[in-house]
Amino acid sequence: MKKVIKIFIISICTFLAICQINSNVYSYTIEEVKEAIEFKTVEEAGVPAAYDVLINAEDLIENVEFPYIESSIENILYVEDGLVAIDFFNVNSTNTNQKWLVVSGVVKNFFHIFLYIGFALLLTFLIYFSVRMVISVFSERKSADDTSKKNNENFKKNIRVKKTIEQWILLVILLPSIILIINLIVSFSGAIIDIIDINNLADEEYNYVVYVKSSEGDNDPQKNYYFKTNIEGLLMFESQYDWQKAPLKNIANIISGFSITTFKYILKAVFFIRMIMLAALTMFAPIIILMNSFLKISGSRGIFNKWLKIYLYLIFIKPLIAVLFYLLIGIHPDLISKVSLYSLIVILAMIVIIILSVYFLIRSLRK
Repeated sequence: MKKVIKIFIISICTFLAICQINSNVYSYTIEEVKEAIEFKTVEEAGVPAAYDVLINAEDLIENVEFPYIESSIENILYVEDGLVAIDFFNVNSTNTNQKWLVVSGVVKNFFHIFLYIGFALLLTFLIYFSVRMVISVFSERKSADDTSKKNNENFKKNIRVKKTIEQWILLVILLPSIILIINLIVSFSGAIIDIIDINNLADEEYNYVVYVKSSEGDNDPQKNYYFKTNIEGLLMFESQYDWQKAPLKNIANIISGFSITTFKYILKAVFFIRMIMLAALTMFAPIIILMNSFLKISGSRGIFNKWLKIYLYLIFIKPLIAVLFYLLIGIHPDLISKVSLYSLIVILAMIVIIILSVYFLIRSLRK
């Protein structure tokens, strides 16, 4: 009984939390939904020039409903706008999400502060190193005849000086160019997604044409129509088959649609965490570069390579998932229509690949 009460309380709290987060509720009329999905009848607009999925109208229930999904999995994978964007230094960004703008502003402000601190330390380090060099020269002249001085001490000192000069030059190159490097990496990641997005999913949310056609000779406009949707909407629409004719197909479509929806929210959470981690890594990049040089001078292993591995992984994990989704689902919407449970295999494969990639990243960081 206590467990039941706990579950009930947790459910109520979760519901209230959702209500707090989603304070805006939108209601759309049937006409607004049809306009959004570009619903057309064959009688009015003619037969579609091309379509992705063909459905027999006789297999569907009467008075079918049309899916209208504002935030699809395709939108999450192929669109960078919103709270999960990572182009913090893009001056031409059209992202209007207020929370993201706050995060972006914090990243840019702290990055520039740390960058200025880095330049100040670089100049101070140059002055200090110059003074030490002068003192060292005078000290060597003064003790040139000191037979007790060991040659290996001079050798170690020369090695230290060489490392110091190398790291100082590296700092001079990396600190001013780190923004350019970050922007190039982010732009390359975006270019990969743009190449994959041949169907302009970033511009149009609904790209798969579903053609519902009745038997030959039946010109009823209610049975001959077509509209655009996404994978999630397709599965939702196809859960409206006649239960007497295809109960298993309906159940499979419902399970697959629920799985796609669940995976969509998992991706949202993953990309949000990715954005936060990249914000922190970007913000502290100048400090990481400085610490890396000081560690190298002191003879320790640097941390810049680890920073770079984590940064590149977080940048390219989204294009990797987008490529997998496109290859396994995006170019085969008809396959999802015929074998809806195929989507479960794809989702499982992508989750396994994500977990394995994290494992190999952690393993490489330990070396």
